[in-house]
Amino acid sequence: MGEPDRMAVAMISGSASRLSIGRDKDTPRDQALAELHEISTDPAVLGHVLGGVLHRVKTEHPYHLATAELLRAAGADEDVAAARLTELLERDNRYEGGFRL
Repeated sequence: MGEPDRMAVAMISGSASRLSIGRDKDTPRDQALAELHEISTDPAVLGHVLGGVLHRVKTEHPYHLATAELLRAAGADEDVAAARLTELLERDNRYEGGFRL
């Protein structure tokens, strides 16, 4: 993923969380989607973020499902999300015993 995409991923990630479970969680859905789409409408970018959110659902708490639902409604690519989730879970397994210095 190139530099502009990483920036979009970071911005989408923060905005999606804020709009779904954060201080602006009461924002109407159409306004929340419009805000995300101002940042990016690229399904791959949205899917990358969705994969990270699904990782948090699996490893932290299902509370993050609201964020996943918002990203899906925004048009996240489910295949990209699944690939990112797999990548993160594999990373978790590699470091299960702790980080090696």
